[in-house]
Amino acid sequence: MPRVTLPLLFALSLWAPSRAFASDPAGAEALFDEAKKQMAQGNYTQACVQLEESQKLDAGLGTLFQLANCWQHLGKTASAWALFREVESQARAIGQGSREKVARDRAAALEPTLSKVFINLPDDLALAVASDPSCLEVRRDGVRIGHEAWQKAMPVDPGDHKITAVVRGRSPWETTVTVSPDAKTVAVQLPPLKDLPGATPAAQPAVVARPAEPRPPPTAPSAPSLGAASPMPGASAVEPILDNHGGTQRGVGWFFAGAGVVGLAAGGYFGAKWLDERDKSNPHCAGACDATGVRLRDDARTMSVDAIVSTGAGAGAVIVGVALIASAPRSRIVESRATQARVVPRVGPSQWGLDVVGAF
Repeated sequence: MPRVTLPLLFALSLWAPSRAFASDPAGAEALFDEAKKQMAQGNYTQACVQLEESQKLDAGLGTLFQLANCWQHLGKTASAWALFREVESQARAIGQGSREKVARDRAAALEPTLSKVFINLPDDLALAVASDPSCLEVRRDGVRIGHEAWQKAMPVDPGDHKITAVVRGRSPWETTVTVSPDAKTVAVQLPPLKDLPGATPAAQPAVVARPAEPRPPPTAPSAPSLGAASPMPGASAVEPILDNHGGTQRGVGWFFAGAGVVGLAAGGYFGAKWLDERDKSNPHCAGACDATGVRLRDDARTMSVDAIVSTGAGAGAVIVGVALIASAPRSRIVESRATQARVVPRVGPSQWGLDVVGAF
């Protein structure tokens, strides 16, 4: 079996969307329907809360799209733009071209309206970060911003945002910026290192030099008596050793087998969801499907793909795990004979020497 097959099967067996852990599909459907009624009445604040909760209970691409639409109506342009991009990506992955296009068009329409925040570093701090990026931590509204996003204009929702910067070993610095909904970029200038509060460097422990200890004068080695034999240090009798080379392979095999069982269970779940979504769509698809029927059919197709991938990956991982366990060498006890040696004096032209002879 090619080496690349093992990690590929393992990755597939563990792949499963968040729907695998949905706790209440019926409740999610009820919240989704109620949210659509609220949006029809213009109550977008309440509708967004209900859509978020519906997505937590049973994640779906249709719910994600409606949540992005709801956030756009509330003026959360950056959040809506990011969700439309996510819907576009997921729809492309499962082959839903029409939904992919709609999400891409909505995201493209929002992009020119995005307001942004630019985190600017002073020269001395930029030099410190260049050599060690971990020396600085920047957060926006409590969420850590990776160093790749520093000194770049990043989209944010309009409103107030708290920016916090912490340099290792110093007190935090923070400020609050107000971002207007006019597609402008707000620059946040971090202060120089020397101006940060609490900039006193930590005291380094003093190093006390210890006086050199006097060395005793060298003494001539005494000549050992000829023919005397001394045992080597550590020499012992025969000791049993457990040869456990197959243990690692068996452990990997059990790991794959367990992952395969998870994949098979996920496949069964998605298969049941597929049948359920298809049956629920039938009343809405007498002839042409209405909006609810289209959504249910789309979700059913997604479930069918998830079921096929999860079941196939799970079965493959189980096969690999069983093969690894069955082919692993069994542990056995081997003997290790310690070195039996003796020290024999050797006389050279100018000094005594030692020869070690024996079996190794």
